Amino acid sequence: QGQQHVYGGQDYYLLLADDMWTLVLWYRLQREIEQYGAVKDADKKFVTLSHTTTDGVVHLARKHGLGIVKSWVGFAALAAVTRDVWDGQIDEMVELKEGRSETWKDLCHPFACECFDIDRTRSINVVALEQSNGFSILGDRSTTSAAILTKSTPNNIGSCMIARE
Repeated sequence: QGQQHVYGGQDYYLLLADDMWTLVLWYRLQREIEQYGAVKDADKKFVTLSHTTTDGVVHLARKHGLGIVKSWVGFAALAAVTRDVWDGQIDEMVELKEGRSETWKDLCHPFACECFDIDRTRSINVVALEQSNGFSILGDRSTTSAAILTKSTPNNIGSCMIARE
């Protein structure tokens, strides 16, 4: 009811980013299940999200066999961890718990917070999400000439690009 005045008294509700991302991911995975009988190439897919984004996304992705990388907040961090998974540079990341490991004792890892079910077979990014309503669908690095993460606010548009080498 608190939002009805925005929609001319209609019974609509503006979803929060966390709810929307979980719904978008569910819809994308459900469409694959309907089309192929299961999530296609689930063993190659992964999701990247900032550590403040809902764990509902993590649970949904793990339910369907997708890997997860949690980054620190910011599109640069999302882009960096996605790039590292694409490049197979995951050794330091897979040991992390809340950004720390034997290698990263005094300071946290600069981009990654923690990972679940990540290995070198993960090559297709299903989605990169941030609680601030930023998102991208980066796909497979080998078929992506340039991937762009974008974030829009009422006063500005920002972006971070990952260019294929």
